Amino acid sequence: MKHDLHFLIRFVAILALLSPAAVFGQQQFKIAAVDMAKLFADYYKTKKAEAELKDRAQGYEKELKDRATELQKIEDNGRQLKEDAENPAYTDEKKAEKRKLFEAKKNEFTQLATTYQELKQTRERELLQQKNRMRTTIVEEITQIIQQKAKKEGYSLVIDKSGLTVNMVPPFLYVQDSLDITTDIMKTLNAGAPPGTATTSPATTPSKDAKDKDAKKP
Repeated sequence: MKHDLHFLIRFVAILALLSPAAVFGQQQFKIAAVDMAKLFADYYKTKKAEAELKDRAQGYEKELKDRATELQKIEDNGRQLKEDAENPAYTDEKKAEKRKLFEAKKNEFTQLATTYQELKQTRERELLQQKNRMRTTIVEEITQIIQQKAKKEGYSLVIDKSGLTVNMVPPFLYVQDSLDITTDIMKTLNAGAPPGTATTSPATTPSKDAKDKDAKKP
C-alpha cells in the first residue's frame, strides 16, 4: 500500500511537470520535500510524549513486579505446606490439616496468577494504545504545519523523502537540496517549545542557500 502511494505521488508529479501549462509557464508547479522521520523524532512534543510513555511503562513495571513478588511468596508458602503435609514426623491429623491449607494456597496462587496475566496484558495494551494515540496526534500536527506552509508558499506538492518502499529502497532516489523544507518546518514546530526543552538545533542542518552563501565567501 505504501509503495503504491509513493508511486502514485511520483506519477502525479511527472504528469504535472509535463503538462502544457507547466511547460509553457502558464502555471507554476512548485514541489517541496520533507523528512517526516526527522520531523517526528526532533519535535519537542514527541520527546515529551515519549518521556511520559516511559514513566507510565516504569510505573506498570513496578506494579507487575510487586504482583510477581506476591505470587512468589504464595508459591513458597505452598511449597512449605506441601512438604509439611508429607512430613512423617507429623501426625495424620496434622498432615491432613497441612494438605487442606496447601490446597487452599494452591487455589489462591492459581487465581492470582490468572489475575497477574490479565493485568500484564491490559497494561501492555494500554501502553500500545497510548503510543499509537501519541504518534497519530503528533503526525497530524506535523502534517497540518506542512499543509499550512504549502498553501502559504504556493507548493503544489510536498513529498516525504523518508522511509523505504517494499523493495527496501528510498521512495525517491534523489531529492534536490533546495526542495527540502524540513529545517523550516522544524523551526515552526519547535517555536513553541518551553525554555530549556532539548530540541535539535536547525542550525545543524543548513539549507541549500546557506551552503551556497558559505561557498561564495572569500
